[in-house]
Amino acid sequence: MKRKVFKVLVVDDNEPNLKVFRILLQSKGYEVIEALNGDEAVKYARLYHPDLILMDIRMPVMDGITATKIIKEDPVLKNIPVIALTSSAMSGSREQIMKEGGFEEFLTKPISAASFLEEIKNYLNPDS
Repeated sequence: MKRKVFKVLVVDDNEPNLKVFRILLQSKGYEVIEALNGDEAVKYARLYHPDLILMDIRMPVMDGITATKIIKEDPVLKNIPVIALTSSAMSGSREQIMKEGGFEEFLTKPISAASFLEEIKNYLNPDS
């Protein structure tokens, strides 16, 4: 039986971060869709219907909190888990960010590859 390929939308305005996330996720067989800001995130979520969204908070054009609110208000997209990704400088406002944006989880960058992949696995294929 063929294994489902999970689609992960990664949203970050820092292209080196996107590259690292893409390499890590692809190494585990995930399909990766990349967006550089919240506006692209909303468009790509509607277009590709990912299984999981990794959302940076501070970005130009549209921030991650606003984008996540729009995604969570969309009846087709509202059940897609969204994980906030942010720098350690913002980690003190974890509860506020999670509540305001409606995120399922909050990860602080930088994060170890093993911890990152474990979190992703917990959301996409927890039984494996």
